[in-house]
Amino acid sequence: MAKELDPTKRAAEDLTEAVEETLTGSEDIAIIDPKLKEKSAEREAVREASKPKEEKVRAADMERTASPIVKRTSSRNDARLLIITRDTGVFTENSQSIIHIAQYAQMFAEVHVIVLTTRKEDAVYQTTRVGDDIYLYPTNSRWWWKTIGDAKKVAKKQLVFGESFRPDLIIAEDPFESGMAGKAIARAYNRPLEVRVTENFLDNGFVDLAPHNRWRRFMAHIVLPKAVCVRTGSEYLKDLITAEFKAVKDRIEVLPIFYDIESWKTAPQTINLKEKFPQFKLILLHVSAMNERSHTESVIDGLYYILRQYKSLGLVIIGEGPKRAAIEERVAEYGLSTQVVFASKSVDVLSSMHSSDMLIHASSDPINDEVVLKGATVGIPMICGNVGIAAEVFKNEESVLLCPLDSPPCFGEKVNRLLNNNALRETLEMNARTVVAENIVQDYTQYLRVYRQSIERCLV
Repeated sequence: MAKELDPTKRAAEDLTEAVEETLTGSEDIAIIDPKLKEKSAEREAVREASKPKEEKVRAADMERTASPIVKRTSSRNDARLLIITRDTGVFTENSQSIIHIAQYAQMFAEVHVIVLTTRKEDAVYQTTRVGDDIYLYPTNSRWWWKTIGDAKKVAKKQLVFGESFRPDLIIAEDPFESGMAGKAIARAYNRPLEVRVTENFLDNGFVDLAPHNRWRRFMAHIVLPKAVCVRTGSEYLKDLITAEFKAVKDRIEVLPIFYDIESWKTAPQTINLKEKFPQFKLILLHVSAMNERSHTESVIDGLYYILRQYKSLGLVIIGEGPKRAAIEERVAEYGLSTQVVFASKSVDVLSSMHSSDMLIHASSDPINDEVVLKGATVGIPMICGNVGIAAEVFKNEESVLLCPLDSPPCFGEKVNRLLNNNALRETLEMNARTVVAENIVQDYTQYLRVYRQSIERCLV
């Protein structure tokens, strides 16, 4: 049967085929299309008929120093990882993405990374070796929906030697395309699959956040029940996933977090908000994921009167999220569009803090606790909701000013108070730095040990 020529129909056909492949052998998953299994069987028959009698031996595209293939009974120290990610930042030298991947190389023998990339005129990624033990393999797919199947092809070409599949564990950095590819590869080579969840795909606004998110939510419902291990970025996400997917209750954990305070202290400043927004004499900074737990609307409600009173006072909001449109609409309704500006989440938060006068933080999601710690490290006066690390580690009126999340006017009152009290601002800055120094453990070796143990539990 010829491929559909219409691009939209072809996309749906290819993506459906990728989904079918991951569903093969999964009798407990409800099939939406009653003809899906029939179509899958038909395609499988075509594949079998087209296979050569003798499969060619495939060589890796890049040079590698050969070493014995790790057996399934190998020691944990010698285990090899396959990580599947959509983050193309791993190809950028010294980026946070490749630094994150490099952590794995400190814990395991080899780290292979399949990066789900699409071909672009200005970016065709190359298979790359980083250091001695990190290998990056782009899929360079023609379309995004092809990345799942292409990842499986890359795995077979690059990581199968004779009858052996090199990695011992597969880690998918999201439950979407990465998860689907990881599930297919794990099943093909009988390897355990760990799936990471770092964003709330169950949020009502998730589908509208990106063009393909309706498909991604569907993928997550296929992938997560079949993962050997699930790891989340916060207790909040863990609770959400456990409530939605009862089957993962005994195999889900929160990943340990390392706050790299020392690197924050020496990080180069890449942006100056005072120069970027010279119309503001004083800048209030608010970092937001723009979801239900960000409480950005409460911040704007609370700052309404103080912003109307001081026209040279500006609020800079860094972030993206499902509620951005609603937040922008509220700002417009208040007539504050000239005083409230929005910046992409790619803007350097640390540099922005250095060039701001106050930090307003209202998130009730523990995954955003890092924002508070960065503010304390930089030394910016902080007004925070009385939740999370701000309330648990810092002390109201000494190292932070706290506001109940159900009392928006409190944020405006605290800002007004700091505007007229330089001594209080200096006291908050100094004490916040002391709190971080005394309470945030900087034992990187211990962090790596705990992180590695979390991964190792998936190998059992």
